Amino acid sequence: MTGDEVQVQDRPVDAGRGNRASPLELFQRFSGAVLCTAAVFKTFSEYSSDEGNGLNWLLLITAGIEFVVGLAIVGRLRPKITIPAASLLFTILMGVAGLGTARGVASCHCFGAVQIPPPVLLTFDLLAVIAFLPTLFPTFRSMDGRAKTLIAAHFGCLYFGILIGLFLYPHLGTVAYDVTREALEAAKTVMLRPNTFRGKAEPLLDLIQIDADLTRGRWTVILARAGCPRCERELQNGGCLPKDGGQIAVIFVKDKAPGILPRNCPAIQGTLDDSKIWDFQAPLKFQVADGRFVANKPE
Repeated sequence: MTGDEVQVQDRPVDAGRGNRASPLELFQRFSGAVLCTAAVFKTFSEYSSDEGNGLNWLLLITAGIEFVVGLAIVGRLRPKITIPAASLLFTILMGVAGLGTARGVASCHCFGAVQIPPPVLLTFDLLAVIAFLPTLFPTFRSMDGRAKTLIAAHFGCLYFGILIGLFLYPHLGTVAYDVTREALEAAKTVMLRPNTFRGKAEPLLDLIQIDADLTRGRWTVILARAGCPRCERELQNGGCLPKDGGQIAVIFVKDKAPGILPRNCPAIQGTLDDSKIWDFQAPLKFQVADGRFVANKPE
């Protein structure tokens, strides 16, 4: 190898330490293990999805690529190919996590249902890219045509990751984390969590289109999504049946497909205001009495 060539060696050799892995190599292998873990979690979450309309094959293919590259890095298999591939892959993931961080999403779902804040993943992806650079470029003088092409490819992958992030994370606008009237009126995105219902639920009920008055009497309200298997199981296994003398309201988010109640379901169907982005884990159930939040309905 001449001084102007870039070459990834099959295994760095250091006579002083024998075959013992360096801290840099250990971190590279650890990053490969993280890729494998993320791929497994994504695949498991997709097969047990609560809100999907069939399998997301693009996600499964992406998870497969992550797993293969991660496994190759852990086993140091064909490093001339897998180390550049891993570096470029982490650069793409860095672009995705970076946009998720900028747009304030709670999780980029890179680990499936396991929620990890995008800033954490952005930091890890950046460290992983930095960890692979010394192996890709043994010296800063190794800047021949192939090295420049590889550097350009990293910038291209970063841009590609940002484009993916634009597709995955629509602009959230103002985000409401509580169901107060002021917060809901100002928000473009509403994060509905069981602990956000404090006292009155009436501001949220005002954003529900339904042929009934949810502010009068006792109601069990079920927020659901069309095509959600878990929602369908809930409604088919007694979720539609009124209990304790109350009534049932099933409220669907206006997604790509309309929500359809099972046959013989006596619940009253409604929809949430489609001018907002609703972020919640479906089905989300809660009880109200005369417009006031009573309790979260147990699963």
